[in-house]
Amino acid sequence: MKTLNLLVSAMLLTTFTMGTLAASPNGPKPKCKMGEIPVLKSGSWVCAEPGIQAQTNAQEGRASTAKVSRATPPPARAMPDLSIANMLKLQSPAANIDAFKVYVKNTGSMKSAPCKMSLSSTNGGGELSVESIPANSGKWVEVSFAAFKDGSRIKLVVDSQKKVTESDEKNNTYAFNW
Repeated sequence: MKTLNLLVSAMLLTTFTMGTLAASPNGPKPKCKMGEIPVLKSGSWVCAEPGIQAQTNAQEGRASTAKVSRATPPPARAMPDLSIANMLKLQSPAANIDAFKVYVKNTGSMKSAPCKMSLSSTNGGGELSVESIPANSGKWVEVSFAAFKDGSRIKLVVDSQKKVTESDEKNNTYAFNW
């Protein structure tokens, strides 16, 4: 009787095991942590990040895998960003002439095209040419003008004609009192 129970138990266990293996011949799939999925490698299941597997190349006998990118934002378009960072008064080159220089900088990721810088004050106004400025760099631009009255308000606008497409068009103005 004992032997019969042992034989019946062994047969039931074998039947159950064979049924399980027939459903999944590579064993049960593992429970993977968040961000991973079960992947069949070399006849057994392992946890791995999701990926795309290309068809196997019969000549090389291997498959290549490309990772799926996870919602990364598209790269920002390279653009210049012009602004005026500083102003220094200079010695007057002649009587009735005032001179200063301004530092025009490009904090963008691309070289700027040449452009114009406008100057306006209570004495009048004008435009100057600004050469092309490399990315993350700057240039001093000298300005000579008819003598300003003390206390004159001077306003400068780099890329005053809006010829340079910039990442920030709102930082092109610089104003100061003489």
